[in-house]
Amino acid sequence: MTARLGFTLALLLVVSSQAAAQSPTERGRALQARLAKGALSDLVGEAELSGQLVPGGGRTFVLQTKTQLVNSKEGVPLYRIRDRLRVDLGGLGTARLRVEGDLRLDFSPERLLLVSEEPRGRGLIVETRIELRRTAKGWTRSVSIGQAAPKLTSLERPSLALTPPLGVGLRLARVAEAELGRRYSLPALDLETGLATRWRLSVDDELQLVLASQEGPARPVAGAVLTWREGGASLIGWRPKRSTSGLVRLAARATGPPGSKPRLEVRSERLQTTRPLGSSPEAAAAAFLRALARRDRAALAALLDVGALQKAARKRAGLEGPIGREEAARFKRVALARLSEEAWLEERGLRQGFASARPGDFASDPLEGDRARVKLKAHPKLVFELAKTNDAWRITALPILTRKGR
Repeated sequence: MTARLGFTLALLLVVSSQAAAQSPTERGRALQARLAKGALSDLVGEAELSGQLVPGGGRTFVLQTKTQLVNSKEGVPLYRIRDRLRVDLGGLGTARLRVEGDLRLDFSPERLLLVSEEPRGRGLIVETRIELRRTAKGWTRSVSIGQAAPKLTSLERPSLALTPPLGVGLRLARVAEAELGRRYSLPALDLETGLATRWRLSVDDELQLVLASQEGPARPVAGAVLTWREGGASLIGWRPKRSTSGLVRLAARATGPPGSKPRLEVRSERLQTTRPLGSSPEAAAAAFLRALARRDRAALAALLDVGALQKAARKRAGLEGPIGREEAARFKRVALARLSEEAWLEERGLRQGFASARPGDFASDPLEGDRARVKLKAHPKLVFELAKTNDAWRITALPILTRKGR
């Protein structure tokens, strides 16, 4: 028994030593080989992260990812991806980045399209389309800017095509084993520049994340801090350690000196890192803007005094007389539907702008009794009136939201 135990321990030490000696490139190849063995059902679905760089009305962001499992005409399973990043640039408009295409199970590309829209003054948007596709003669990278004819470049099929902060790199960060100290490296193509590059990732820290749950109260889970580079982009992400549980926070690091603030930081509503908003008029207004950005009708209904809003609407329309039950129900239904209409929110920049609103973003002007008026400091024309009933503040008057929330 002792000899067998000694042999087992020696074998474990040899295996452990071999694992420790595995290079980042070898580990990256092993990750791709593991992915190629079968589709990851947990990777399929939609996710959204949102946030803002400067609290109180600075530039704001929404990052959305969508992954479907489909089959090619030849019956080959593929991940079909569609990712979007929207950045509110204030008076300039909204910049957009979109990535869509098909990936094989090891994340190598079948086709990939990168589209960026950059506002250049009032009413002027410059669109750039970069597409990686297979032709009868091989692989081609096509670049077109505005109405100009596309420029074509022939290239070998890349093992990965990177489009930071969206696309493949983001998904690799979801599925890499998050053991502390692990390093990964893989050769890749930077689709924007057309240059060869590498995807590199390291697991730098372990921590506890507190995540909201639909089944019950928020709960702590084991988490990891991941740092990775995609060509010239440097990113850091936080995620639960379960392999495909998804990132709950993502930051694009600045390229300046150590300690520089991130250029972009987005987070999931599931991630609970702050105390509850509180029970004040400012907290109620902040909660309303967050619910508005999420299109959460139940939360909106709880924060609105629908009766007061309907009376004000009838007064503006010159209507008098009692409000019947059916009319009240119809008004509530229509109001909530309108407030949570995605096109209406997108047109006014509300999906990006209000996802991370905080009580400190508002200035308060107390009125008589249990009534208050608050306004968003960054957009003073956004004024809300509230009244306190049953120890809860509810909104009794909404600002008229024109384009871009101004």
